[in-house]
Amino acid sequence: MKYLRLTLFFLLSSLFLFYYDNIHHPIVTTTFALVNDNHPIILVPGYGASLLEAKHLFNESKNFYAYENWENSTKAMTYLYCKINDNNNNEVYTTFNSYSLQNILAELENYTISPTFKNSGLFDIDNLNPSTIGPKRYYFHEMIIYLKTLGYEEGKNLFAFPYDWRNSIINISKDFKDYVKKVLEITKQEQITIISHSMGGYVVKNAILVDQIMNNNNVFYKTIKNWISFATPWQGIGKSSLLSSIIGTNLNNELLNKKIVRNVVLGALSTYERLTLDLKGKIESNIYLKDLNNNIKNKIDINEFLISMNHLLKDNYVVLNNNENVNVPFRYDILQKILNSDWINNYFNLDEKILQRYQPRTFYNFIGTNKKTPTGFTITNGVTKNTNNNNNPPYLFNLEDFTYEEEYTNDGDGVVTATSVYNDGLIATKRVTFPYSHNAILKATAPLNNVKYFLEKNCHLQGKWNITLEDLNNNENETNSVIAIIREEYNWHAYSDYNDKEMILNFYGGFLGDIWNGNFKLNNQNVTFIVNLIGNLIIENECYFNEFNGYYSPLQNYSNNIQQLNNQQLNKEYKIKGIKIMESGKECDKDVSCKVENGKGIQKCYNGYLSNICLITNCNLNYQISVGQPQRPSHCILLSDTSNGWIALPIILSIIGLIIISIICGGICYCSYKQSKRTQYSERLLDSNSL
Repeated sequence: MKYLRLTLFFLLSSLFLFYYDNIHHPIVTTTFALVNDNHPIILVPGYGASLLEAKHLFNESKNFYAYENWENSTKAMTYLYCKINDNNNNEVYTTFNSYSLQNILAELENYTISPTFKNSGLFDIDNLNPSTIGPKRYYFHEMIIYLKTLGYEEGKNLFAFPYDWRNSIINISKDFKDYVKKVLEITKQEQITIISHSMGGYVVKNAILVDQIMNNNNVFYKTIKNWISFATPWQGIGKSSLLSSIIGTNLNNELLNKKIVRNVVLGALSTYERLTLDLKGKIESNIYLKDLNNNIKNKIDINEFLISMNHLLKDNYVVLNNNENVNVPFRYDILQKILNSDWINNYFNLDEKILQRYQPRTFYNFIGTNKKTPTGFTITNGVTKNTNNNNNPPYLFNLEDFTYEEEYTNDGDGVVTATSVYNDGLIATKRVTFPYSHNAILKATAPLNNVKYFLEKNCHLQGKWNITLEDLNNNENETNSVIAIIREEYNWHAYSDYNDKEMILNFYGGFLGDIWNGNFKLNNQNVTFIVNLIGNLIIENECYFNEFNGYYSPLQNYSNNIQQLNNQQLNKEYKIKGIKIMESGKECDKDVSCKVENGKGIQKCYNGYLSNICLITNCNLNYQISVGQPQRPSHCILLSDTSNGWIALPIILSIIGLIIISIICGGICYCSYKQSKRTQYSERLLDSNSL
């Protein structure tokens, strides 16, 4: 019994030490806490949207902007010519060691090409034509100004990540992670907010998700508090990448020679990665060929089209200043490697459990609509189908005659379809749509006002209000006024209940973007309302609206009432106005804790009125906040539920291992005990014989 007690003691001690070790040195410790609302923002631009400077190695006075340089755009662009060097013949596509970019003309003339990173990177994405000559090419300009009005300061908590958009998205994302680390060190913060546009979304997604999963490095995503994405073509563009590879593009600069840009595009690794995203995505690229009578004759298979492009551009070359010709072909071989790589598959095959584990807790997606967006094109000249049985490709090109028509369109922002942007493959906190073009969505007031809310910089409706309804149709100008408490809910909704013997007035609607719209009941009649929220009243470090005014109308369908107001379809003879009563409530004097299973939460106290939202502040060991709040309630979810059990597996195996060890030790002790008994018995037997 003595040895059995020792075995039991050893087992319990081992389990206690295991438990103690995991309390003080846990396998996974994840606590998502609410951080200072001035955590830094990093702006991440899209393709062709970072200034690139040609820096002379020996004479700084010779530096100039290779992109953009309005005075001589085309000549400056030739310094962006590059070729892709094959470092090895690996079948697996990993650009870290497989391929590298070599500047052709720039290297010949002792230049390097890179962003300037002036003004904490903001300079490179603010105005893409910083020259005093030519039109201003504002890009993130309005966004930067708006963020500064919210209290963000350049170099303190507002940064940008410009990059050489010719490089591989994989390599860019690696540099991005290093940049985030640097910003966190400068600001002494633990988390950042990312605002990305277009291809910038690819960079961020690769940094947060794909690279983390492929390299088993699951730390970076925790540094991202919010991610706000604008107009990223998650499912591909549909036609732009193809056409820019064949005939070029002027990158929205009318002075740029398209063929020069085409040569830059063909030598860029990002071209083939973007093409692959187009091919793998859900947006079909429709390509048709017309006959000599201008009738649509053939739909061109995209793979055959690419094979033909490869044949057409295999001998493409650029001419340097010394009249040397350098081959810059279409790299169909790289395209095929990417199509079969784990990298591209991870963009489209991330299931919800993995996303709950690795993506930021809040992700917002801005989608442009109401613009005709090409999804394909019809070739009218320059291409014929090859019907001969020879070694020529399926289609024969003549670039001198090549023309096309963008006859196939869908709803979108003019560059990317709304469907492509909407299908982000992530768990979105909220997706919002606006009737703006691809770049205008970064500049317009309505999207910027939404950004304010997603940054938690918005004002609040919560509190006591004097609400007045005025019926100008009535000859007596009938006016009704009530005192009501307005409360906020999830999804930036607010409601007010007022009910007495003479009047029933129940408001309910969303107030995202400083416009409160919805419906209410006026004496049992359904009424639509829309009001502009006004004011910037600060009480105890919280912002409150102090006034609203707008219109109401007995409309049955209020789902499109913002558009109805814009189109002056609401009857403006029914007016509504609200004035905030400057009186604190008596429901609370501070934030109140609320019950959260496996975690902690608070209900905010707004000027004496208690919010209905239970906001999770942190979760217990081995739990984390699910993606959702403040759009919808979040929960503390077990990490093993979000990672297919791999977090719990080491614990289970460790316990099993300890039990096995304990059994073995117990067996050894038991055998030793039996051996000892046998020895004692033998000794007594010998003693008895000797007697």
